[in-house]
Amino acid sequence: MNSDQLFCDQISHHLPALRRYARTLRRRPDQAEDLEQDCIERALSRSHLFEAGTNLRAWLFTIMHNIAVTQSRREASQQRSALYYGPHGPSTVGARQDVVVELNETIALSKVLTSFERRVLQHMCVEDLGYGETARRIGKPIGTIKSRLSRARQRMRDAVASPRFDDGVAGAHARRPAIGQDRIEMQAAG
Repeated sequence: MNSDQLFCDQISHHLPALRRYARTLRRRPDQAEDLEQDCIERALSRSHLFEAGTNLRAWLFTIMHNIAVTQSRREASQQRSALYYGPHGPSTVGARQDVVVELNETIALSKVLTSFERRVLQHMCVEDLGYGETARRIGKPIGTIKSRLSRARQRMRDAVASPRFDDGVAGAHARRPAIGQDRIEMQAAG
């Protein structure tokens, strides 16, 4: 019998105790089984680190404890991250209707701008270029780019504030109350 087989046999004698300890560390049976498997896998892959003549059971329990602590810390970190940054992954997708409405409103508003102002907005806001790169591409001084961007923003703000935009003159992209806002207003009135 080789040393690897002997080591596996020694570990197998401690499996019932490992299983019980895994259940105390992880309350759910599936998580306890995973922890037990992770512990055995790690012990076998690092068998060269075990010193013969020392307490194998204590060594296995230490491995299991360290794995459980690492997993708990990772889960806590992921929960904090999800609370701070919001959930990640394909399981949740936010509603995008408001983005489409805002985009259509912005397109309608851009019609009040000159073609030069639209080009500046295109480079600065859509392509996310800096003043220097925008000036180089358009062939105008940076000061001109800054003033045109400022004017374009102000003209769009003025267009949003104008009664014509609110009355639907801007086309099908007129401002609507925020989602749920009409319900809130009806409850306040009633």
